[in-house]
Amino acid sequence: MTTQFRPFESRDLPWTAFGLAFGLFYGAMTIAFITAFGMGTLVILLFGLPFLLLQLAVIIGFDFFLKWRRRNDPPPPPIAWLRYHAVSIGAATGAAFMLIWIFVGRVL
Repeated sequence: MTTQFRPFESRDLPWTAFGLAFGLFYGAMTIAFITAFGMGTLVILLFGLPFLLLQLAVIIGFDFFLKWRRRNDPPPPPIAWLRYHAVSIGAATGAAFMLIWIFVGRVL
């Protein structure tokens, strides 16, 4: 299944900005949480894996529920690519900023 995207419009700006801001916070706090308990791989697995499994379960559950509810409905209208990926981009950027901040702070 491929996702169809439409051009970015001005009405997408608030949702995209909120997604980027939430993603920045989410990514930064994830790295801060992992750093607070140590930088080891075991800590990342112990604390990160349950969150990823919960997120996967919620996504699969909502996908199943929405497919069940929309059996005869037309497919949803396409959204802009940036709005669709705003949280992911924000989380990666927030995690990168937090890693840079942590490493610069340790050097100083």
